[in-house]
Amino acid sequence: METFQTSSPTNDQEQPLNSMNHDQILASFDELVASGVVHHSPPEIVEQHIDSNFAFEFTVSSSQKHKDDLDSSGRLPEFAAANPSSKALWFGPGSDIKYDERLVIVTFRETHILVFNLIPVIRPQLLLLTLNSYYRQHEKLYVDDIAATYQVLHQLQQPGNLYYAFFNCGRDSGASRDHKHIQILPQTRKFFPEDRNYNQEDVPYRHFLQYLTQEATQGADVALYAIYDTLLAQASLSLGLELASETPNIPHNVVMTMDWIVVIPRRKGNLEGISTPNAPGMMGSVWLPSPKKLDIWRKIGPRNVLARCGISMDKGNPREH
Repeated sequence: METFQTSSPTNDQEQPLNSMNHDQILASFDELVASGVVHHSPPEIVEQHIDSNFAFEFTVSSSQKHKDDLDSSGRLPEFAAANPSSKALWFGPGSDIKYDERLVIVTFRETHILVFNLIPVIRPQLLLLTLNSYYRQHEKLYVDDIAATYQVLHQLQQPGNLYYAFFNCGRDSGASRDHKHIQILPQTRKFFPEDRNYNQEDVPYRHFLQYLTQEATQGADVALYAIYDTLLAQASLSLGLELASETPNIPHNVVMTMDWIVVIPRRKGNLEGISTPNAPGMMGSVWLPSPKKLDIWRKIGPRNVLARCGISMDKGNPREH
């Protein structure tokens, strides 16, 4: 693995991405967990539920609790207590994501660095960080972000091991860190876009979906970005915003696979006792810090939670193909 650097990588330093695969990533992840660098415990599926034809899977993960326990220096309390004089390092001067050279997988495209998530829910879970640590999570994705994400997805796919990527744009979409990043992880269950004949009214919220063609994915990076930007513009209109010359930054989620990309406009849910659902949560994969949180979801109704955190589907939703 390569160490983090602030300068642009050379062609030789980009090479590991070309040979990276699922098995290598998994082996490295397991080593980091065994050595205590990555804090991961196998999550427990506590309930699978269908609410008005929308499937939910509730998973309890200690990683969710650990994420809330990080101190202002990005350290877990037990580490801070054992090492009171230590200072956390960050992925750049503008970053709020803790740096450890052992987390780094590769730097590539002169724009991004791929690292292991310090406190993952899923095995393995990766972060695609911008090399410019001043780029912010509330900013929309740009051409390089989309291109880099698709490149990593393409590299990691293999039969029986599919990956997806998600992006939480801003706090109201479930983001917990400010340094801009996309998360990439194995897809452990099916999401609604995989049924091309799905009933859009079964989805609790407005969403804007595009299935990817070979021309879009094998052509110029700008072609893939144009799809995202078009979906984001539609999402902005759904929030009642007027479009200017450039699509605005709005709270939204992005979920992306090799075959499709979906944009979900968000609004603040104001749901007492429930942490803001992130992108997987909006797709029905809900990560909880404890089983007690499931009681709150049950009381409100899982479908109602998502509808209130997005834009309710009762107003209809044009779907792109």
